[in-house]
Amino acid sequence: MAWERAKSARYQEQIDLTSKIYKETIVGKDYFGRISNLRKLLPSRESFLKNLKPRYFLLEDIQVRSGIVKVDPNKQMVTFCKIQPFDGDEAFVRKVIHKKYNKQLYKVFYNDQGKAELSGSSDWLKIKQVVEDSVEFKRRDPSYMVATTSKSGENKIQELKIQDLTVLVKKSNYLRSLVTVFESSNKAVVLKEFNNGSLEDSILLLGTRNRRSIIFWENLNEARATYVFNSKILSQQALKTYVIDLVMRDEFNKRQSLHGGHYVPKQNSISYSSINHDGLKTFEEKVKSALVRIANE
Repeated sequence: MAWERAKSARYQEQIDLTSKIYKETIVGKDYFGRISNLRKLLPSRESFLKNLKPRYFLLEDIQVRSGIVKVDPNKQMVTFCKIQPFDGDEAFVRKVIHKKYNKQLYKVFYNDQGKAELSGSSDWLKIKQVVEDSVEFKRRDPSYMVATTSKSGENKIQELKIQDLTVLVKKSNYLRSLVTVFESSNKAVVLKEFNNGSLEDSILLLGTRNRRSIIFWENLNEARATYVFNSKILSQQALKTYVIDLVMRDEFNKRQSLHGGHYVPKQNSISYSSINHDGLKTFEEKVKSALVRIANE
């Protein structure tokens, strides 16, 4: 058993011949000698780290969910820090990282098994430290908070016909799928979505089904869920005005509230639901089911 453990060690520093586990499983001094010789054959720490593969991520790829700080390099979600959750924590985390390092691109290293290696990821370790220190400071001093400046004033709304979305459709497989399935949609609104201190590219697809006004809210970040709003009473113009205001509203944890079903529209005639991005085939089926359900309500 000890021999197998030694063979599977990632590099020399991971083997501790004096540890309790080896004392309990090794019988006879000869095993110590065999394991010691094996250590010499293992790659050095420097050699091991040299063979790691980098993956890059942007500041906006960092997410905070229920106190867990995660990053999504190349669509592989990894947890690297846990904090005490609070309102606006994601915006806070991004702000302190940007203030400390002020760069666009960060990287984390992965081994051959596709797992992140903290020991070789200096950006990862630095971010973890600054986040933990900043959140601890905030916890001790509740009045401390990095101010988030509203950028809604910079937000420009562009209304297009569906056929004019060609460039944007190429940026998202889910948007392409939605345009195909939502056949009655003939208009789109391109705008910036306010999402916890950041502005993100979003598209609203407008259409009808069985005399109901319907709007799909799609973010070009494929990690975001799709939201569909509908109303039997409101006109398409009125529903559009309502959804645009919601998308652009400076409100933290807005998507979390919507996804959890906690958001209550101010107008009783408006209903909404969410559709996760969990594969194109499943997504298309859920969009079709949503349109049938809305039409039959």
